[in-house]
Amino acid sequence: MLSLPEIQVADPIHHEALTIFPLLAGPGVNVEYLLADEAIAAGSVTVEEVGEAGTVPNLIVNNQSDRLVLFLEGEELRGAKQNRVLNTSVLVAAASKTAIPVSCVEQGRWRFVSPHFASGGSHSSSKLRHILKKSVSRSAEEGRGHGSDQAGVWKEVSRQMASLGSQSPTGAMADTYAAHQARLDEFRGG
Repeated sequence: MLSLPEIQVADPIHHEALTIFPLLAGPGVNVEYLLADEAIAAGSVTVEEVGEAGTVPNLIVNNQSDRLVLFLEGEELRGAKQNRVLNTSVLVAAASKTAIPVSCVEQGRWRFVSPHFASGGSHSSSKLRHILKKSVSRSAEEGRGHGSDQAGVWKEVSRQMASLGSQSPTGAMADTYAAHQARLDEFRGG
């Protein structure tokens, strides 16, 4: 059984208008799962389209490791036929293959650029996660699984791109992050 360890809230870290409160586990506490980006980078997990034809709202995770793997809501996966973000957090069992619910964040591409997805290294903005959470909750309440309002997702990705002066030939959220990488690095190093 997975239980949450006792945690301590560390002193806040400030940079301009951003404040982060680190959460620290006690000494000797081992986390019993891998984060998706770690597992993908290690090659113990692959994420791919559902068959050769693919389907926008689902991807297949093949966890070949002996550990649980945590995919976080809003996490971006890049590659295959189009970039996606997770609609909800999913804890994937060890040595298993499962479908995960996703939304497209690259409206203008539907062709393979790679057989598998890589970690995008980024997460959806708070506004995009709000849109996802609202539509996914409604879908789940109506018994339709963890689907999203795909049109609403594309609209928000486009709005963010326009408001930040970014451009992308495929409408990729990743291109907005790339255009502002120096500023993001400043906050990460802040």
